[in-house]
Amino acid sequence: MTQTSATGPATATSGGWALAALTLIAAALRLYHLEVPSMWWDEILVPLNALAPVGDILHRAKVDDFHPPWFYLLIKLVLEAGDSDFALRLPSVLAGTAVVPLLYCLAAARVGRGTALLAAAILAVDGPILLFTRQVRPYALIIFFSLLAAHLLLRWCEKPRGRVLAGLLAATWGYLLLHYLSVLILAVHGLFAFAATLGRREGRPWGQLAVFAAGSAGALAVTWIFFHSNPAGLTKGSLAATARLGLDRLAWAFFGDGSSLLAQGGILVVVAVGTAALYRRNRLLAALALAMVAGPVALLALARYNSYFNAWHLSFSVPFLCLMAGAGLNALARPGRFAPALAVCLALAGAGALATFGQERYYAPHSHSGLYKQQARELPQILRPGALTAYTELSDLDAVDWYVSRFASPDPLRQRPVIIGPEVAVDFVSFGHFSHLARTPEEFLAHFDTLHGTTPVSGGMVYHAAMHHAPPRIGPTLPWHDALRMTPWDVARQCDAIEGLNLLAVFGGSLTPETGGTPGSVRYVLQAPPLLPQPIFLRLAVAYSNPLPGNVLRLTYAFDEEPVAVAFESLGNEPEAVRTLVLQPQKPFSRLTIQATLEPHTPWPTMTGNSGVFVRLKGVTLYANAIARETLGSASLDVREEGIGPLEQEEAGGQWRWALGEQTVLNFKLPEAAVVTADVALNNPIAGQAVTMLFNGQPIEEIRDLAPDTWLSPTVSRQLRLEARQGENNLTFRFAAWNGKADAPAAAFAPGDGRAMAAAFTRLQLNLEKPEVTMVYQQ
Repeated sequence: MTQTSATGPATATSGGWALAALTLIAAALRLYHLEVPSMWWDEILVPLNALAPVGDILHRAKVDDFHPPWFYLLIKLVLEAGDSDFALRLPSVLAGTAVVPLLYCLAAARVGRGTALLAAAILAVDGPILLFTRQVRPYALIIFFSLLAAHLLLRWCEKPRGRVLAGLLAATWGYLLLHYLSVLILAVHGLFAFAATLGRREGRPWGQLAVFAAGSAGALAVTWIFFHSNPAGLTKGSLAATARLGLDRLAWAFFGDGSSLLAQGGILVVVAVGTAALYRRNRLLAALALAMVAGPVALLALARYNSYFNAWHLSFSVPFLCLMAGAGLNALARPGRFAPALAVCLALAGAGALATFGQERYYAPHSHSGLYKQQARELPQILRPGALTAYTELSDLDAVDWYVSRFASPDPLRQRPVIIGPEVAVDFVSFGHFSHLARTPEEFLAHFDTLHGTTPVSGGMVYHAAMHHAPPRIGPTLPWHDALRMTPWDVARQCDAIEGLNLLAVFGGSLTPETGGTPGSVRYVLQAPPLLPQPIFLRLAVAYSNPLPGNVLRLTYAFDEEPVAVAFESLGNEPEAVRTLVLQPQKPFSRLTIQATLEPHTPWPTMTGNSGVFVRLKGVTLYANAIARETLGSASLDVREEGIGPLEQEEAGGQWRWALGEQTVLNFKLPEAAVVTADVALNNPIAGQAVTMLFNGQPIEEIRDLAPDTWLSPTVSRQLRLEARQGENNLTFRFAAWNGKADAPAAAFAPGDGRAMAAAFTRLQLNLEKPEVTMVYQQ
């Protein structure tokens, strides 16, 4: 079944000057201008992760990352030597160069030196492989280890030996540790080893095959212990659609274009012709090559998996496509003893084409789809001193900052002072879009008071504008509503001071700490006119995100010259949170100062950005009213309401809120048990109405056969004293009838109104019996 080439055994030295030349050409193509292309975001994520402590890398891989942690740990070692693009990409370059002589070694002894050299030449100058092997990604190493494993697997199938098996297991561990989809390689190799063992007529090495299975299982366990995705969340397609997608990815990985029918047809031709040519010389190699190309696609198609895989994930098949192409070319050209010269000429021609026509694709600053290096040189010169700087994307900002911090010290994008004066300058850095803020530049710029022009930056634009500073002012009439929103125009208009924070449009707008791990803060001063009715209360609902233990978000406040008080601290484990701060000042005040401080102690790079995305301030809603006037709400609790309409009023001054449907529920949460009072007045419009009041599920009172009330002259009035427990509590009002109830036509007191009105609350106060100056509630 196997044949050894007449040209001699397959070693790197047996390739002679031709193989040496091909290896040099491959190395030159991979090393040329290695520093020039900017890393793209997927590349920069690797060193950002690798900078973290080992424990954090392992933990993040287990709960958040798409990849196992082992490549990050390898790059962590590289960072000890240097963090330049050259140093970080060098492991990929070395692996991507080594696959050229490795492919020769795999093929020469089995199908001849001519086919092996032509295959190595094609691999040396293959464009997509050139791209994969010049990036800080694990795919070049996966290609190397999977090809080495294939070479050793063939040797083991030809002559089972313990030393070969040990090498095979080491190579298997190498590719399995680097990516979850490497399990496709193991599936192909495992099935091939089983079939080869079964096909042997004598001396079947079942024991060694069992060792291979056990050793591979160990590698799978060490890798897949970190896998955390829910298989139920993976998208699936039809068998045919998934197979077509796999063919597209193979064509992209080999030709650099998978979408065209020509490229997809080319893959099928290469596979058909190449497999036939290989089969004539070595059936075992032909079978393995076909399995390595078609097997992963077939497995994905059978699983109908199309959730996420791209050409990178099938790049390990490319050496075998090169082998098939080399076999087909050798069969057609029959170069004989001129094969070395033909292979080198082919490689030189390919290298020339890449150097001439592939500059933009492989060697230009933007070749890898990243413009961060150029932006890092441009932005510090564009941003105006003292301007509030906002960005569309955190990931883009973190990538730019990676380079800026290496080009200049101190980093000019960090700790930028913002001058708050009568007019506040704003520089908005758009990386090609405006996120949720606007769809067009005109729509975006309409929010600002003054426009100062634009400055192009690579891949985007910097918009220069300004806002008149107008800090929030309570009143002059009560109740008063406002909001501190995280948009460039609102922050510039409202804030009193800001430092160490990035303002981002992503995630609906948020303030996040700057990259680098230093705390940042934003301060607001709310002015209060002297004639506000007293006493008053203020309610601040603070929305934030802080999912990681170790990161801190702290809110402080102070009235006038009083000492600063801490309202609350979030210490993490809060992915999406709202805390409500209720303040009842003991005396009149002229200003209230609130400050949010964000401390990023745990870096956590992800696809959407670095640690800032995991501790962020999303906004604050503001409300104030005189305590005596808060007759239809609470001056001391954070109440979540169900089944009740908005506040309505008439010109004469009467106010009410409709109870809607079967029940109205007032929910509130207490940090500790306390006494709560409820002051309730109900205006009933329905004859025969019945009302049941419950607290925490226990009946308080049931009132039956109510007569209709004169409008805004309620006959049901209650003052309740309730023993509330720690945690969740609820006060419920249940109604027997309401406007429009299907089985109670007599209850339709307003047939032209589609609302399910049951009764009108003219007074609905729910408060702590003994409120404090500061009350904080967490939803």
